[in-house]
Amino acid sequence: MAKEVALPEEFLWLRKALERLDAVLLETIAARLNTVKAISKAKRGVGLPVYDENREREARSNLVEKARSLGLSRELAEKLYTVLVHESRCAQLYCPERLRIYIYGYGRMARTIASALARAGCWVAIGGRDEEKARGLAEELGALAMEPQRGIDWADMVVYAVPGSVVPGLLEEHLRHARQSMLFTDLASIKKPLVEK
Repeated sequence: MAKEVALPEEFLWLRKALERLDAVLLETIAARLNTVKAISKAKRGVGLPVYDENREREARSNLVEKARSLGLSRELAEKLYTVLVHESRCAQLYCPERLRIYIYGYGRMARTIASALARAGCWVAIGGRDEEKARGLAEELGALAMEPQRGIDWADMVVYAVPGSVVPGLLEEHLRHARQSMLFTDLASIKKPLVEK
């Protein structure tokens, strides 16, 4: 049996201080979400949309700059902002809890569907054969960037935003990483080869 070590008083005090700081963080997040709801109500009153891409881009940039000035990493600021924006959108719009959507593709259709799903408050990740292009679109939309195997493992739903002719091959490659409960769909306009596959 391991011997219990008496912790120094200073350590116990620091642990309590950390717990108080965590509680303050939660209270601050709750206040933020209440403010978001008030803003949403004001927007509806004057007919403004909930989602403002330029404002979100500006807010993300401001948070990253604030993190830098405090000696914190850009990555931490961006992760924090992604979580805050997701919760804020859920406070304004309906979104299924924890619905994670992985979009394979980074063209115009991928951008359109990813933007719409993000506005609805869903978690969105983007990937594809060209990881740099996928990362660029993800950063632009405030989504996550993931390589396919990780994205499929993470997602509840996979959306192929690529030409229909390549979807059968992708399905063959990706289904071995899928869970039985997942949904796969595509944005291709010609369905017969896909249905046959």
